[in-house]
Amino acid sequence: LPLSYRFLGEQTVKNIVKPIGVYKVLIETRVLDEKKDSENEMMVTSFQDKPSIAVLPFVNISGDPEQEYFSDGMTEELIGALAKLEGLKVISRTSAFYFKGEHTDLRTIGDKLKVDHVLEGSVRKAGNKLRISAQLIKVDDDTHLWAETYDRELEDVFAIQDEISQAVVQNLKVKLLDEKMDSLVKDYTKNTEAYEFFLKGKYFENKGPFGYEKAVAYMEKTIKSDPNYAPAYQRLARIYAHMAYVYSLPQREVSLRINTLHQKALEIDDNYAHTYSGLGIDKMVEYDWKGAEIDFKRALVLNPGHGDIHQSFSFYLAAVGRMNEAIQEIKLALELDPLSNFSRFVFSWFQCFLGQFDKAIEISQETFELDPNNTWASYGLAMAYGGKGMYNKGISLLQKFGDVPGYAALLGYLYGKAGKKEEAQKILNDFLARADKGYFSPYFLATVYSGLDERDEVFEWLDRAYEVRDRNQFLINFDIVFQSLYTDPRWTEVLKKRGLVE
Repeated sequence: LPLSYRFLGEQTVKNIVKPIGVYKVLIETRVLDEKKDSENEMMVTSFQDKPSIAVLPFVNISGDPEQEYFSDGMTEELIGALAKLEGLKVISRTSAFYFKGEHTDLRTIGDKLKVDHVLEGSVRKAGNKLRISAQLIKVDDDTHLWAETYDRELEDVFAIQDEISQAVVQNLKVKLLDEKMDSLVKDYTKNTEAYEFFLKGKYFENKGPFGYEKAVAYMEKTIKSDPNYAPAYQRLARIYAHMAYVYSLPQREVSLRINTLHQKALEIDDNYAHTYSGLGIDKMVEYDWKGAEIDFKRALVLNPGHGDIHQSFSFYLAAVGRMNEAIQEIKLALELDPLSNFSRFVFSWFQCFLGQFDKAIEISQETFELDPNNTWASYGLAMAYGGKGMYNKGISLLQKFGDVPGYAALLGYLYGKAGKKEEAQKILNDFLARADKGYFSPYFLATVYSGLDERDEVFEWLDRAYEVRDRNQFLINFDIVFQSLYTDPRWTEVLKKRGLVE
């Protein structure tokens, strides 16, 4: 049935000897008033019937590996430009870059990404001189629909990107969101130094946690070089948000910095989709659920084809208890980014919440086939095993991550559920010691206490998480580590305080 359910724990029922699992049927309610304006109407429900394209990583042929950031950045900018098109399915960066450096035939790529066309090319950069070649190919018969080579100066890079994007529009006969739109690529800066700093920042961000510090440094250089470069403020905010989760940074301080950066980006350009998506998350952290939905939907109006925005919106929908819609959104994200490990992880998390643990295990194992060392798949699989009561299997997956806070928290929870209280207490003591020395996520402490079924402490640390606006909190309404608390009268108060129930 097209319904969502919430597990209410094991309950004793009259005339039944053993306790049985009880579920509540969730009747979803809208946070927003129903309005029929463009900002509140979802623009897409599927991309399956639209022309489709993958922009493969442009090859750096400069003879200098240090120029890799530029060819990667060029590719990402083209993906972003084409994703604005209403009538085109554009594969997101993560999946497109899966084939970087691989000599995979186009039909295989088309099958894996479920696209009809690919755009590929090369970049040669020497000082301010650019040679960029691009070609649009139909996958099923290797027909070259269009090709062009551009010999230009660096300051012409935005014009080149727009010409390539317009060629795709014309050849695939794609409908524009705005028929009066004369350009898909916005020239955010005339400062070539700022642009190069920006691409370098994105390059290091995409390397993950070990690249974040360099990414921050380059984004700050971008802003210093051109204080009116809106995407740099938004991207810097995004990097800080990632760092807040990975390193358990002081939440109020980080959230204030992130929101300030988003407001600056909005002040410069109020039509940049990713800023609204970031603001949506900011408002979730502050429990402004109505405002968050407005921002996410504004982001989707401006850029309906970007997988990251659909992924973020799915988190919002799950957070406010609209799990059916959340699953549809994450499926859209996976249509646009089918090889995204993180979107697969989110999908498996939602399945765990619904009690579909076998499905969650299947999704995680498929991710391992794509990337045997993927950390998100380890977390998702451990969560699913925990849901099935296979605690030792989950524990063995997480032990290799050492003291990484988020993984250690779930490990401590599983230790507690498995009856290995000494091991759980060891993790708990480490967390408490960190909290004594400085900021440490109260949400992670509540997670371990939940595994130990020490409920008073769980609610105490969840209260602290509320006070400091812990950025993990928007998981609270669909995080299975707290499902055993749903029958406790204090749980309703937890949700009320955060505006999740009336």
